[in-house]
Amino acid sequence: MNISTIKWKCLDKLPEVEIITPNIRDAVLLQNNYAGCVSETTAVMTYMYQSYVIKPFDDEIATLFEKIAIQEMHHHDALGNCITALGGNPIIASGGRYWTGKNVYYSTNLKEMLISNIESEQQAIDGYRYTIDKLNTPCIAVLLEAIIDDEKIHIQAFKEILEYITFWK
Repeated sequence: MNISTIKWKCLDKLPEVEIITPNIRDAVLLQNNYAGCVSETTAVMTYMYQSYVIKPFDDEIATLFEKIAIQEMHHHDALGNCITALGGNPIIASGGRYWTGKNVYYSTNLKEMLISNIESEQQAIDGYRYTIDKLNTPCIAVLLEAIIDDEKIHIQAFKEILEYITFWK
């Protein structure tokens, strides 16, 4: 299997959102996607950690994890900018709790990582759907739908690697 051919993002650039009216409620709503337990912050830190652990054993898979982490950084950036434009403060916290390294999944077993990543990406999608349903600023939904499309691609990428390593085991 050629890991380098696995798709890891939908678009080269996320859609830009033009927020005209501040809305603190929507800013607070986005905080969970931005820096909650299952969030872009957690995804970035988890996938980077995993890439470091995997690298000595499989550089290609580690590089793919790093690429996915970088795409999650783009999501993080877009959400942080939305929170700010809405009049919020994009602190690395949600629900009155600061983000913590305890949110990172620290397994060193590739199969366990992949299973956890698939579950986390699905939870992120569910979180984005919840946010979309509650938003008062509809233009943000376009961005969140694009992020959901990326998260679906990440699930597919992790499933392809899981299938590959399970096949050879």
